[in-house]
Amino acid sequence: MSVKASELKKGQVILHEGTRYTIKDIQHVAKGDLHPFYAWVKETQGFTPGWNFNKVLIGPDGQIVKSWGSNVQPMGAIKDQIDALLAAQG
Repeated sequence: MSVKASELKKGQVILHEGTRYTIKDIQHVAKGDLHPFYAWVKETQGFTPGWNFNKVLIGPDGQIVKSWGSNVQPMGAIKDQIDALLAAQG
């Protein structure tokens, strides 16, 4: 999918990797007036997402475990990381 943020409008439906998403609000994730979550990720992880389909895994302690780009499939490396965190919790 190659939609520029400037082209997105509230209420617009986009398709990304077989899933439909309705744009509810426009939030800045990389520059400008950053949404507080993405500002925290940038400050603590040094990770600036290209856009909001990037993934950030938060551990049970509330800290960032790892981050991935938008091209990483959730059912691959991310699922493995989640499974390892759950197993460590007992």
